[in-house]
Amino acid sequence: MIETQLENVIAWMKEKLTKGNYKTIEIIGDRQLDRAPNLTCLAHSGPEKTDFLDIPKDFYRQIFELLKNTQISEKDTSYFEIKIMAPDEIKHIKLISRAKEYEEKVEIAKKEYIASFPQEPFGKDFAKLVADSLEELGELTKTIDPRDNTGFVLWQNNQGGFDLGTYGFGQRESLKNLPNKDQFIEWMSQESPRSFLELGLPLKSVEIIDLIKIQQIIHRRKL
Repeated sequence: MIETQLENVIAWMKEKLTKGNYKTIEIIGDRQLDRAPNLTCLAHSGPEKTDFLDIPKDFYRQIFELLKNTQISEKDTSYFEIKIMAPDEIKHIKLISRAKEYEEKVEIAKKEYIASFPQEPFGKDFAKLVADSLEELGELTKTIDPRDNTGFVLWQNNQGGFDLGTYGFGQRESLKNLPNKDQFIEWMSQESPRSFLELGLPLKSVEIIDLIKIQQIIHRRKL
């Protein structure tokens, strides 16, 4: 599909490759919002020799439309690359969304970050301390973002069960509900800082989930 739409661009590159006796020719560029694409044509004769070739003006609109079609949102930036290494070989055509590329990198980084935290279970002694504290205090909270008063919370609900979740703007969102104390202790004893994050808590919640910090909160309040 993309190759067909760029047929005249590719034909021009092949012609330049042959006439200039180049080893590789590539067009690279990007577009942002509604501005014309910023394109560069590089013709490589060898590792230390590169020429810059003028790209025909009518190619800009054609490439611009292709880049525009890759957008996810109005604020997205698209990226474009064609590389030809021989007159009869298109090495690759790459047409990607910068927003999608960014999202993929963020997701990889998130998984790596979560994997760096302990997966050793909290254990029953600690889980019982948390449950006892929740019965005594009603909740254990820690603010993540003071600007909108959002954070991490463990609380005992009106039905006598226990919840783990987040709060913000006066509202709580439960990510895990256990109907009674025994089930809460059994569940939490098998959890870890890593599994809490995998459950869907914000990454900054790690600062709250940290076993030592939670233990300090509990022990201070029980003294």
